[in-house]
Amino acid sequence: MDVTAIVPAHNEGANIEATIKALKQQVRKVIVACDHCTDDTYQKSIQAGAVAFETVDNQHRKAGALNQALENYVDWQLPDQYIFICDADTVIADDWIERAQIVIDNNNRLSTKKLAELGHRLNASNPWFPKGVNVSFGRVIGQNQLFVQTYERGVGFTNACGTGMSATSLVWSLLNDGQTRLDEVNDIFNPGGMVKTRVNQIHGAYTIDLIGNATFTHQIWIDEDQLRQNNLEQVQIESTGEELHYQEFIRQLPRYRF
Repeated sequence: MDVTAIVPAHNEGANIEATIKALKQQVRKVIVACDHCTDDTYQKSIQAGAVAFETVDNQHRKAGALNQALENYVDWQLPDQYIFICDADTVIADDWIERAQIVIDNNNRLSTKKLAELGHRLNASNPWFPKGVNVSFGRVIGQNQLFVQTYERGVGFTNACGTGMSATSLVWSLLNDGQTRLDEVNDIFNPGGMVKTRVNQIHGAYTIDLIGNATFTHQIWIDEDQLRQNNLEQVQIESTGEELHYQEFIRQLPRYRF
């Protein structure tokens, strides 16, 4: 999270250094708006590593100081920037910005309820997909890691959808956000577990490798004549134990959600 802190200050020379020190450990830039100061607030702010300025013709106290900082010292060309306003006599906790980011992410995140409403709408009577459609939602977890949840036509949310995870991987690669690239293996998590994908480009066309585990879960013995007669009374079924091993693997995976 890219955070710029703005600190309006009036004669806070006794406190400003501690305030700036705490902020600089957690934000990219600290701006101190020195408003009608007659002490050494400005000098100490500069020494502490902040961008400091003295307000000009400010008649509106703290609000006026903040407006001058926002207008003249914030780079509004930076994407995804957050502005944090902090009092000059306040020392924030070591994890304050980290905790604030969790709250912001939770508020911005699409909830499963909202995704279900969208999936249902696109599978009810609508002008875009009259026959319904599978709707997949992707959330970037980290480098080469993606969480995908799919609302399948006629079913609703499912634990996993191979085509959904593959298609979402392709879209992710085309977005070129730096978190994945062509020919790289990605970990794709879903409510039921995970697979791996790799998006390839060959002669202008895209192919997708869907990589997952496959194994024998059971062994079945039946007489061929009985099978042809659809007589299953004498069938013998024995578990290989692989299902239990897979469930244990699933339990160890990180759990993601929208």
